[in-house]
Amino acid sequence: MRVTACAALIMLGIWVPSAHPLLESLGGGYVLGSVAMLAIAAALVGLWPSVVEQAAPRLGSRWFALLIAGTGLGLLVWVSSRLLPAIFIGPPDPTRGDMLVIIDHAITAFLAGGNPYAIHKVPWDAPLSYGPVLWLPFVIPHALRVDLRVLTLAAQLAVPACLLLHSGIRGSQGQWPRAIAFLTLGVALAVNPEVLGFHVIGHTQIYWPLLLVFSLCLSARRWSAAAVCLGLLVAARSTMVALAPVFFLYLFFARGPSIRCLLLFLLAAALPFAPFVIADPASVSYAMLGVYLKVMKGFVWYSTTWVQNTYGVTGRLLERGLERHVEVVQLLSLALVYVLAWRRLRLGGRPEPWLGLSLLVFSMTTLWPVGYLYLDVWMVFACGLLAGDGFAPPRTLQAVGHVAGVALLCAILVISAAAVRPGTRYVVDIGSPAASGFTGGGFGRDVAVQDEGREAVWVEGETARIRLPRAGWRGATIRIALRPQLSDGGAVQRVSASINGRQLGAVTLAPGWQEITFSSRARDWNYGFNVLDLQFTYAVASVGDDQRALSAAIDRISVE
Repeated sequence: MRVTACAALIMLGIWVPSAHPLLESLGGGYVLGSVAMLAIAAALVGLWPSVVEQAAPRLGSRWFALLIAGTGLGLLVWVSSRLLPAIFIGPPDPTRGDMLVIIDHAITAFLAGGNPYAIHKVPWDAPLSYGPVLWLPFVIPHALRVDLRVLTLAAQLAVPACLLLHSGIRGSQGQWPRAIAFLTLGVALAVNPEVLGFHVIGHTQIYWPLLLVFSLCLSARRWSAAAVCLGLLVAARSTMVALAPVFFLYLFFARGPSIRCLLLFLLAAALPFAPFVIADPASVSYAMLGVYLKVMKGFVWYSTTWVQNTYGVTGRLLERGLERHVEVVQLLSLALVYVLAWRRLRLGGRPEPWLGLSLLVFSMTTLWPVGYLYLDVWMVFACGLLAGDGFAPPRTLQAVGHVAGVALLCAILVISAAAVRPGTRYVVDIGSPAASGFTGGGFGRDVAVQDEGREAVWVEGETARIRLPRAGWRGATIRIALRPQLSDGGAVQRVSASINGRQLGAVTLAPGWQEITFSSRARDWNYGFNVLDLQFTYAVASVGDDQRALSAAIDRISVE
């Protein structure tokens, strides 16, 4: 029953931000939300199971496992289909969140032999403030011309998929309460509005599978592997350093002092930075430490209300003009957590809930407790509960294989969902309401006109821009049905086309409706958002009351 209770509490914790309007109506959304999250974390500390309670397998439960497998597969496909449009409708918007934009700029510089920790224009000046373990995995999609959010989506689904898989396993063993607990927890993590909303700008999902691997190694008492995983987590996100004291306290009481594990942790945390520190130590220091303090205390605290509109203690201190006490409050709060953890772990308690509580307290007391920090907190709790229930075999490589296999499955599901919509072949019927999301500059207000039985839109001016989302890497033929606007003097009207800035060619246009084609190569396309630009030779003012300068009427564009 403890597993079921903990799963329910984790679900409550991750859904607290979604209840913000209700909490606000009760007289203080951020205060009440902070209290609720702390209370939930404290309850998890008290209720966390100390050992896995085994139950005898029952017959006839395989149908439940199959049902869970089908439900989980359908859920992951549905979530992928819901989130994929954000990937294909446009690139990451830095005004909503510049994290992925900065990472993309840094990878471009890195692959060109430059310094990823230099200042990047996104369009404002910003350094890369993330460790190599966070941004280096994005080199793979970047090199393959795949939108970075495809990788974060697959990583985001990995832990919920593992929870659903474990639910099916427990169901096949006839352990119904735990099966239902992990089923509902997996569903809650997969469809949580905060998680879904974070996908558009998110970057920290990339290390969520590593959190599960760390939890599995810790549960299996694979100390060296756990130390390496924790070091890599710190090398991905500096907030993860809050987990280290709890880990080493548990290690001390479980097996005594271990210099080996401490060295492995330090090496795993430091070595990923080594090449960049050797090349330019000042830029790494500024990017990872200096800029955060400068931006927080020099701009965010005094020129915005962003910190006040967050959960935790920091916003409340700023509201009362007590910003000078922020760091002291964080140190004292964490010290209290570690003292309490020391007392509990010394008596044989489990470390997983203390890991989650320490990260929660760190997040609530940091200089800017942004909302996505709390997603990591509940993911730590969820991974710890799953690992403690025996999700994977105790061998390190088998545990890594389990998580990697599920993550690969999630990537396949994401790519399969994208192959259906938008796919690699489709037709954009210019002039139809459904095409309004594809047309950009040059189409004015997308006012459709009837012309010789065709519904088309006139291009105003000499340039037209069309968005062409595509889930593929192969070359394609682009066919365009159009009618050019010709001058009375008989000047030749030509149109040149480019995809993502790469020239495809030019075509001389004849009078009347016609279909022209452009051949594109595989390297011209991105897996995600693409832009087709059409450049006409000239535009001619139309007759009558309509004095717009028009170059061509476009009926449809097909990608084959």
